[in-house]
This record gives sequence, structure tokens and C-alpha cells, in this order.
Amino acid sequence: MSYEYWRDYQEYVGFGKNIAYDHYHKSLEFIYSFKGILRCSINRRSFILHEGQLAVVPPFASHEIDAENKAFTQINVFPPSFSDDYIAELAQRKPFYVLEDPAIASSIAEMLRDISPDTTPYMKKAIYTYALACFLENAHGHEDLEDGRPPLFYEVLNYINEHYNEDITLASLSEKFHYSKCYFSFLFNKYFQHSLKSFLNHIRIQNAINLLKDTPITQTAYAVGYSNLQSFFYNFAKITGCTPKQYTQNIEFYAGQNGNDHTPSFPARA
Repeated sequence: MSYEYWRDYQEYVGFGKNIAYDHYHKSLEFIYSFKGILRCSINRRSFILHEGQLAVVPPFASHEIDAENKAFTQINVFPPSFSDDYIAELAQRKPFYVLEDPAIASSIAEMLRDISPDTTPYMKKAIYTYALACFLENAHGHEDLEDGRPPLFYEVLNYINEHYNEDITLASLSEKFHYSKCYFSFLFNKYFQHSLKSFLNHIRIQNAINLLKDTPITQTAYAVGYSNLQSFFYNFAKITGCTPKQYTQNIEFYAGQNGNDHTPSFPARA
């Protein structure tokens, strides 16, 4: 199973007989079945997505689409900010997975198809917000699809997303959530599949990528929580495959070519 970093950096939409092997990412993902039956798995819990149904893949949930059941599907990966909204919601109640009402599922899929390169940022945000709100109001959880992760998982996620630029340590988190440092480290590695240090670096670099579009490199490094530039440069290159300077040059190149601000693609890194 691999972490698809690039899913955290850009929106994505795919149509057709989509196949996906076991992977995970922070960004929220919607899967809609136009035609046929699709066998899916979320956090190693298998289920059938019937024609006209819509499923959501929560942030950091491992998931795959069975290669032997190639239904015609629409897949939307939301911008990272909407994952933060969903994580905050899950800190209050159980996660949902499937929207079974075909009329509502179809209307959500249709509104997401209306997003195009010409759609203004304001309208994009409105469409994503309304689509997510419709899903949350109408979807239902399934007992056999519960991912086994305790409410603590989402509480910690929510806290880190709000305080990633502060001095977060195992000691401070374990104290906040009333666990011993050793046991909290065990739980964190079990449910996040990363050490706290690795996970925090991913969150900080993800936010740095958004800031670098209009913020100087040095200012960005300090804004996302790095106390020295060397650490920022090292982690940025390790996670994205390029330096912050290369990234900003790519932004300028794409903007000059197209007259718009486009986020460059990054290779998937295991």
C-alpha cells in the first residue's frame, strides 16, 4: 500500500473503467457508479457499489477498486481543504461510506461534472461545498464497513490540521489526549501508518505547497512550522521530488504558458 502524495496537491476527476490498487491519501475521494457493479474496499472492508450509488473514501483511508469488476465510474478527488472539513465532521460522529439513493447520488455526480478548467475558484468552492453537504446529509454508515479507528483518530487529525505550524511533539500530544507517551506512539503508528514526525512533515509540506503560490520560500517555511530552512528544504524534496525553488519556477512556467495558475503534477512516491 502506498501514499499517493500527488492526490494531496491537485484536484482530480476520472471517467471510465477505473482500476485502483490499495493506496491512501489525505484528499477526500468520491466514487460514483454510472453502470455496472463495482467491488470496492475501504480500510480492508469490502463492499459492492451498485449502479447509481455513490461512495466516499475518507481522508487517510486505504482503498482499492477491484480490477475484475470494471464498472463505468466517475471518480472525484476533492481539494485538500475539504478533507479538513470532513475530518472535523468525523470528530463528532461516525464516518459514512455509501449514498444509496440513486437520485441524490446522480445529482451530486452531475454537479461535480460541471467543474471545468474555466470554472472560477469561487464557483468551484461552492460546488464542492454543496456536493459534500448533500452527501453528509443523505449518506448512511454500514456496520460492516466501520474502519475500526476510534474517535481519537479523527480528534488527533483535527488537532494536527489546526496546529501543524506549532511545536507538536509526542509528549505534548499524549498529554493533551491523556495517554502515556509510549502508548500514544503505539496508537499513532497503528492508525496513521506513519510516525508522528513523518506525518507532521507531510501535513506541513502539503500546506507549504499551497502557500508557495504567492508567498516567498523563507516565509513559507516558518509559516508551516519549520524552525530552520535546511529541514524545510530536505523534507520538501523528500516528499515532492523537487526543491521549493523548482516548484515555484514550475508555477511561473505554467502560468506564463496558459495565463492561469496551475499546480504542477508530482510523481507518486511509495
